[in-house]
Amino acid sequence: MQNKIYLVAMLIAIAALAAAVFYLSSPAEDVMVPEDATVFTDPANGQEVNVWFPVDSESVILTGLGYDEVTLPQALAASGARYVNEELGLELWNRGDSVTISRNGEQVFAGNIGGLTDSDRLAGGTWVWQATTMGENVTEPNKDDAFTLVFDQAAKTVSGTTDCNGFRGTYTVGSNNALIFGPLAMTKMFCEGSQEQEFVTPLADVQSFMFAGSGALVLNLKEGGTMLFGQQ
Repeated sequence: MQNKIYLVAMLIAIAALAAAVFYLSSPAEDVMVPEDATVFTDPANGQEVNVWFPVDSESVILTGLGYDEVTLPQALAASGARYVNEELGLELWNRGDSVTISRNGEQVFAGNIGGLTDSDRLAGGTWVWQATTMGENVTEPNKDDAFTLVFDQAAKTVSGTTDCNGFRGTYTVGSNNALIFGPLAMTKMFCEGSQEQEFVTPLADVQSFMFAGSGALVLNLKEGGTMLFGQQ
């Protein structure tokens, strides 16, 4: 009887050992990323992460950077959407089509949908002037969609329209999103009540650009003002 019990125990131990060896030697299954997860790509190195924004949830699910389906609950934020997994020291900010991810306070990922550089995004369509802010003074266009900018990245040219004329010139993008406009050649029509100069004059003072969380284009002026553009 004791021999039978010993034999059964040995067989169970051998089976358990075989199962463990099979599990350890078997390739890991691919992580199942939901089909509606959003892929963000770092334009600097092509690295990708998948972020799933479940409907009616206050959390996101992160896959990438060595993590498989990590949950980050939403946290308080002044702007954008902030998600934090305190146990892992992970923080994710979502602003428009971009995300940044930090681990223990150090940024480990910055990317956007499509992996576009800021220069690519600048030349990604037609930008429509919405407002110019100088201190407490805010100037807005009287005619919607009349004032535009279009950047041609290949030719390094910028063109646009006002509520009266069209124009064309050159532009240069430098480090840290520095932006300089060259001289602008403009047609010569006269339009009474035009805001043309209020739009064109500040362009000569542009020194850099950035994108707001909503995806809006912000041109920073030398005297501390800004010009705000939405995409058409």
